[in-house]
This record gives sequence, structure tokens and C-alpha cells, in this order.
Amino acid sequence: SPMAGQGSPMRGIVEVMEEVERAIQSENPTVNLQLLARACHFGAQFVTSFGIAFKLAAIEVENKANDMKKAYEDYNTVEVMLDREIANGLARENSSHSRFHLRMKRAGDLLRVFFQEILAREGDSLVPPLKKAYDEVFGAYHGETNKKVADFAMRDMIDKSDLFKLIDDDENAAREMMKRYISASACVCQHIEQLYRATKVGDELLRMI
Repeated sequence: SPMAGQGSPMRGIVEVMEEVERAIQSENPTVNLQLLARACHFGAQFVTSFGIAFKLAAIEVENKANDMKKAYEDYNTVEVMLDREIANGLARENSSHSRFHLRMKRAGDLLRVFFQEILAREGDSLVPPLKKAYDEVFGAYHGETNKKVADFAMRDMIDKSDLFKLIDDDENAAREMMKRYISASACVCQHIEQLYRATKVGDELLRMI
């Protein structure tokens, strides 16, 4: 596969997430918004390879990448962004960077649960793993219209063997890449959630779409 191996979008996502994870585990833990923008950019490329039904999702992810770039120019890190937007009364606004960032974090959660389900299940269909991931991460936030759109997109889903090929030409290497993503994203998403939970407004944002 031309997208697999060294230059694959999935490898890009994993390497960025591991870089963010290392920063979180350092003595001065911060989450760099430019790195998150890069992860989103790779994410959009990865989702595009799922086929035409996922075009809208890919555009959404690319929009999040652009928003994270703007947030980086203003705030540099998630910590500063959240702090300033709360202080300035902007955080609750629908188009705030803080809320965009949370939507991006949920997309990261979705991909992690999706990969966990793929590795835990037999069979070649990706619909059950994606449905489980979608229901778990977005079920509480999305209305019927969103759910119908998601169901429609899933009908044209590629199968598991195709997904492995998109990640790496070697299936075992693809599985390993998924495990690396699961591990790094769990650490990053948990840290981000803790940052939001640490403030009353941030905790409120976690309950919004």
C-alpha cells in the first residue's frame, strides 16, 4: 500500500501522540497545541483513506487541525488555552478553542476504542468495532440525525484486512502500531480530561457536545 509503512498517516499520528505522552510524563508536563494540530492533520489523511462515505468526517478532523493551529498561535499549550478562555469567559462558547479541543480529544478516544475492539474481536467486518466505539464515545452527545449519518457511513466501511494494509504492509506491524496508539492516546486523553476536570467550567465543558 502506498500509504503504509514509513510515511503512513497512522505512523504520523502514533509518533506525535508518543511525543505528547513524553511531554506529559516529564517534570514540566504540558500539552503542545501544535503537536495536536499535526496529529489531527494525519488523522484527516487516515480517515480519508476509509472511502468516500467518510469524507465529511475527514473534513471535520481537518477543521479541528486548523483550529488547533490557531489556538497554538494564541496560547501555545492546552493548559494556557483553557486557563485564559475560562478567565475571559470564552470557554463555554460553541466555537471556543477549548470546546473544539474537547471534540478532538473525543475523536482520539473513538479511534482508541475502535482499535481495542478490532484487536479483541475475530471476523473481518469493521462495523461492530466502529459501532461499539461510536456508541461508547459519542452515544451520549449525539442526537438521532448524527447517529443516522454515522450508521450510513458504516455501511460502506472497508474491512479489517484493508485497514491493516492502510497502516502497514505487514499485519503484525499494523497490530503493533494500533497497540502503540492505544497506549499513548490513553495517557494523553486521560491527562487532558484531568486538566478539564480540575476547574468547574472545564468540568461543565466535558458534559457538552
